[in-house]
Amino acid sequence: MAGSPPADLGDLAVAGDGSLLSGGIGWVVDGFISATSRGRRWSPSSNSATAPAMPVFVAQSTGDDLVLVQGVDPMVDEWCSAGADVTYRRYDVGPVLTKTGTGHLIGMFPAVVEGLDWLDQRFSGRESQSDCTA
Repeated sequence: MAGSPPADLGDLAVAGDGSLLSGGIGWVVDGFISATSRGRRWSPSSNSATAPAMPVFVAQSTGDDLVLVQGVDPMVDEWCSAGADVTYRRYDVGPVLTKTGTGHLIGMFPAVVEGLDWLDQRFSGRESQSDCTA
């Protein structure tokens, strides 16, 4: 399960600048370091363009003010193109109190409900229904 995965570290740095998460810019720098050729061997980061080998649930709010949807959409597309089984939920939420993280948190509520249901289905042996098209 991945909720608002920071697929594009550059977007995360831009969105975080001047926000309540400004202190988190260090995470972005650490992510860039991990994205080097040596770090990619150890990191499951989407920046390595390696698709997950197991079914994955990805949730993203379109109004997320910290993790931008325009970074997550291409990541999901890359994973689907590589044959991954991805259940992708985009929650259409407009901008709310930009640069406060509110838009980031709003998407969490439906993602938790759907994500836990998705996990329960996997643990009960039900096949996932990928949103990837062939």
